[in-house]
Amino acid sequence: MCDVMGLMAHLRHRFAGVHVKDAVAFSPVVGILGMRQTGKTTLVEDLSNKQYATLDDDTNLLAASQSPQSFLASFKGLGAIDEW
Repeated sequence: MCDVMGLMAHLRHRFAGVHVKDAVAFSPVVGILGMRQTGKTTLVEDLSNKQYATLDDDTNLLAASQSPQSFLASFKGLGAIDEW
């Protein structure tokens, strides 16, 4: 189900987003930890402008393993790597 704005009905404003943005301004690497199914991945996908890769994907894991510099260079600006 979608709401009138085209977003998934379960999406909520995440108060942690402000803190993550502040942390990214201070440090190039920020870890987000928390319990399962609380919206961590959804938050970083939104904040990273969809520049998101998960290392659960074998292709991403292989690329990151073979050439970490090239893998990281593929992100333009703010990006997110999940399941690090």
